[in-house]
Amino acid sequence: MRVEFDSVLFRSPDPERAAAFWAYVFGRTAAEDGGEWHIVAAVGQIGLRFGYGGTHGDMPNRLHLHLSQTRRDQRRTIATCVDAGGGGCRATATCHRAASP
Repeated sequence: MRVEFDSVLFRSPDPERAAAFWAYVFGRTAAEDGGEWHIVAAVGQIGLRFGYGGTHGDMPNRLHLHLSQTRRDQRRTIATCVDAGGGGCRATATCHRAASP
């Protein structure tokens, strides 16, 4: 049986803020959808959903987003994350968001 993913759901104490952050990073729009926030997938990518819930605590993330496949270089990607409110970024490292997800 074939399975296709429409979107992945991230739980966050502030799903609207999380959706706004990632929509800005990916250059897309977040829209409220049935109590969750949804970022529609671009061609060849999966959609993102953000719903209210707790974080994973001290456990490692089981899923992460790859930003290296975007059409911009790493420095521009990091600058975009910082512009969107991300923190802990260095020119040679990935961007870690201060808040969920």
